[in-house]
Amino acid sequence: AAGPVVRPNGGQFVVSVETEITCPTDGAVIHYTVDGSEPTSASPTLDDAIDIRTDLVLKAVAVHPDLADSKMATSEPFVITPDPPKFSPDSGTFVNEAHIHVTSSTAGCEIRCTLDNTDPSAESQVCKSPVTVKTTGTMIKAVATKEGLSVSEISSLTSPLIIKSAP
Repeated sequence: AAGPVVRPNGGQFVVSVETEITCPTDGAVIHYTVDGSEPTSASPTLDDAIDIRTDLVLKAVAVHPDLADSKMATSEPFVITPDPPKFSPDSGTFVNEAHIHVTSSTAGCEIRCTLDNTDPSAESQVCKSPVTVKTTGTMIKAVATKEGLSVSEISSLTSPLIIKSAP
């Protein structure tokens, strides 16, 4: 059988991506794996598109009863990230302190942030929302992390916060 074709063939996506595996050989059945193992005729069969929601490499083989099995197709890595954090409010002038809510629309993720304008990473402290800021010039940057996913893009406030004393 002809080899399977994966579309899209890997790449970076936010939250999920729908992937199709096709084979030009009529009557061929596509078997695939997502755990790194090589697919066999005992592996799951493809009936529809695959909704990918974690980082993985897709492997597939086409099996036809009258032909030799195809060569294995291996996708480029699929890199899935949580939705980047959003800030509310994302800038402004406040009296005494500001309470900044930092959230991601991706369920179950953790928000990790820095308050010193450095880029956060998966190792940065977990932010408890709302973040309380008492110093003018504070610039919050944040990423979203979730097990099985890559780290989101870095989000930051629109501008540094301005904190004024109460009159």
